Amino acid sequence: MAFHIQISERDEQFLLECQGIPEESRDRLLTLAWEQLAVICDEERLSQSARYEKDPNCFYHLVLFLAEGRLKTLRFVVDDSAAVHGVLRIVYVDVVDGSPIQRFD
Repeated sequence: MAFHIQISERDEQFLLECQGIPEESRDRLLTLAWEQLAVICDEERLSQSARYEKDPNCFYHLVLFLAEGRLKTLRFVVDDSAAVHGVLRIVYVDVVDGSPIQRFD
């Protein structure tokens, strides 16, 4: 089953205007992120290492990409409390330079 992905207008606007995502690859990168989330398997979503420590209803989803020769990470915190109804809701998103090992503040 593919999930329906919900995102706030604020986070959607951030993704559309984010300086950390090259404009020429933005559409392709965001499409990839949506496609990955829509078909994420339960094992990945429910993995203890993917769970967001501040909210048990949320998990991390990371998309790594190269921009201007540098590794960047598009980081999502996704609420899956409505997953049984086929809905995942993005509650936070940002872009950081470097490795996804860096934790959220």
